[in-house]
Amino acid sequence: MIARIDWLVVGGPISPWQQLGLVEADGRIPIFGTGIEVDITGASGMRRLVFSGVDPQIMDIDGVAVEVRDPVPPMFADHPLGVSHIDHVVITTDSLSRTCGAIARHHRQSAQTGARGR
Repeated sequence: MIARIDWLVVGGPISPWQQLGLVEADGRIPIFGTGIEVDITGASGMRRLVFSGVDPQIMDIDGVAVEVRDPVPPMFADHPLGVSHIDHVVITTDSLSRTCGAIARHHRQSAQTGARGR
């Protein structure tokens, strides 16, 4: 199984995303590859990364919350903004070497277990 980030979960209302020209379906903004899932129950901001294909016991990567789910079939939407995919995500850290090390450790662990352990 391939490790991948399926959803970026962000907090806040859905309306700013719609005003940008993104189409919402059931609280999600489908974008090929990694989409955006909006949690309207709290303040705006990044909440967690939703992975598939990784060890389900991973709860965070260097303080960034992680949720592991089964892979989902691709969802598509014709966004008026013209968005087709997310190019990259920026996470701020006070220690690049620590954060890169945490990502590498989790990557190696998932590769060694074949993302099993469910």
